[in-house]
Amino acid sequence: MSRGCDRFFTAAFLGLLVCGSLALAAAPFTPLHPWLFALPLALAALRPVRQEVSTCVPARGHIATLAAFAVVLAALESIVDPLYDSALYHTQLTSWMSTYGLPPGLGLLHYRLGFSSSWFALGALFDHGFLVHRMSRCVTGFALLLLLAQSAWAFARCFRSSDAQTSHETARNWFLVGAMPVLLVISNQLVLSASPSPNFGVAAATVFAAWLVVEGPTSLGFLVACAATAVKMSTGPMALVLFHRARPIVWVVAVALAAPIFWANYWTTGCPAFPASLCFESTHSLGGGEAKRIALETLNFARNASDFRTPYADNAWVGGWLRQWDNQVVFVPAALGLLVILVTRTWNRAVALALASTFYCLVSAPSPRFAFGSAAVLVGVAAVAGSRYQHFRVLVLLCSVLLVMNSAFIVWLRAPQLDPSSYWLLPSPAYLHGQSGKQLLHHGLPLNLPPRDDRCGALPLPCTPYPPDVDVGLCDPARGLSAGFCRWPFPR
Repeated sequence: MSRGCDRFFTAAFLGLLVCGSLALAAAPFTPLHPWLFALPLALAALRPVRQEVSTCVPARGHIATLAAFAVVLAALESIVDPLYDSALYHTQLTSWMSTYGLPPGLGLLHYRLGFSSSWFALGALFDHGFLVHRMSRCVTGFALLLLLAQSAWAFARCFRSSDAQTSHETARNWFLVGAMPVLLVISNQLVLSASPSPNFGVAAATVFAAWLVVEGPTSLGFLVACAATAVKMSTGPMALVLFHRARPIVWVVAVALAAPIFWANYWTTGCPAFPASLCFESTHSLGGGEAKRIALETLNFARNASDFRTPYADNAWVGGWLRQWDNQVVFVPAALGLLVILVTRTWNRAVALALASTFYCLVSAPSPRFAFGSAAVLVGVAAVAGSRYQHFRVLVLLCSVLLVMNSAFIVWLRAPQLDPSSYWLLPSPAYLHGQSGKQLLHHGLPLNLPPRDDRCGALPLPCTPYPPDVDVGLCDPARGLSAGFCRWPFPR
């Protein structure tokens, strides 16, 4: 990777994932504060690190592009968060991490609080002071900023025929020109680009890892895939596909980057791969039976969100699933990209990555939110395969421009949703910010219940939409919420 611009974006995105893994690893032991970010910065004192950083500094034009995109995205993040799950548990889990860390048995209070992610941990680092309940979405905004600026640079290089580029650089440029507009349109359509959802982090990491390996396997691609596992375990197949021979230190770092999510899941639910039913019996464990029920509910929700409590027999859900608009938005570009790949007989690690991720999603939980990054990867590889034909290049560039315009139009339609109470260039506060809920006393523990529906939003901790089981209480009332939650008999 010879160009300083490419090295800058690689370092920035991989650094984002690494900081998220480190923050998630620290969450079971301490509340997350901004000073934790100072620990990775201490590495700058090492001379090899300073030398590497000096090769990653972008030019003035690229810095200006970053600044322009930052202003636009800051306005986008000021839109009222339309995603239901954000108020359902994203905001609450971020608040727990910033206030108490991850207490043991947190999933007993509300099982969705057991869905740990480094994406939430990154937001929790800055969830303090006047930024409380505002910063969780900025992680998505920063990742989107990196990808947009990188794609703009790649788009510009595609028009510079006189610019000396290697075949690897040309392939990576065309990959981003094809993949990024698709990622942008789908994320806007699924209202993920203005939310703290880890699903966007997974999609962004999928596209970025595929960009690194589109011309062959690299250790960096493998590390990005492993670090993305801490965002969401559904990226596991991606890490397996990108696994290749490397120095032992690479494997050690890769395992260290992926391990925090398994530890966090065990700490809050007793199940390392929650909601998989492999659980260890303890006073803070949900239990294998409950985990299995949650996994089945997640599967049914992905098949049909409007009737997710009704199990389907055999493949009865497929017809209705194909007719859903959100699924078509992901399925159609993926199918078109795969068609071009088959016609041109293109095969590389990026294609294998997308197919493995898609297959895992269809089997475990076929929701477009969980694997739309794979659709963008297939379109990106198709753009690389067809870039050898001049007419196809013009078609790809035209489609990319139209898709970006479509995304801009979607954002413009949502402009009336800008929160007038939000400070300029600061995200709007989370749902129910500054409000209070219903009160319930449970084993001497005052709980907050949502006033209208099952979304706690920014209500004070602890909040749950459903009262916990009668045998659930604080592990140590003297230590309060930081001691976590246990089943009866409570430890003394």
